[in-house]
Amino acid sequence: ALPRPVSFSHLQIRTYETILGDNPSCSGGPSLGLGWRYDPRQYTATVDEYEAHQSRLYDCPDGTPYVCRPEDLVLHRSEREAILLNTGYTRQDLADSVRSLNKVKNKRRQTVHNLPVAFVEERVEVVKKTMRRWMWKKERTRFMYEDWKKRDVANGNNRGSR
Repeated sequence: ALPRPVSFSHLQIRTYETILGDNPSCSGGPSLGLGWRYDPRQYTATVDEYEAHQSRLYDCPDGTPYVCRPEDLVLHRSEREAILLNTGYTRQDLADSVRSLNKVKNKRRQTVHNLPVAFVEERVEVVKKTMRRWMWKKERTRFMYEDWKKRDVANGNNRGSR
């Protein structure tokens, strides 16, 4: 089975709302997120038109397609804060979000720090569970024996006196 070629001719771009995100992987400051609401107007173009637009936007030499570098995708903390403040969030909102993100980061750091002893903790939990089951079974067996003895006596069988 030969692989079937895939090609694209047109694309549609929607603009979604920017919201205060909850991604703890953000290096510092608040993170950005995409909300559910979007502008119903869409930008529609051919792939060639879009690539030409991107080349002009990023000052690429004629005919050279724009190639996105990883550093182009990173927004500095001040840029993210400016975007969120222009969106309507307050400095207090940003501070609360950063505190919340830092708590999650600390919990993750603690988890990674505790990984070497996680095996021991898991074994202790298994032993505790086994002990609880054993104790519960012992208690249940004792009650079953006493109940059987009472029923035996009530039925007139007094085996315990032999």
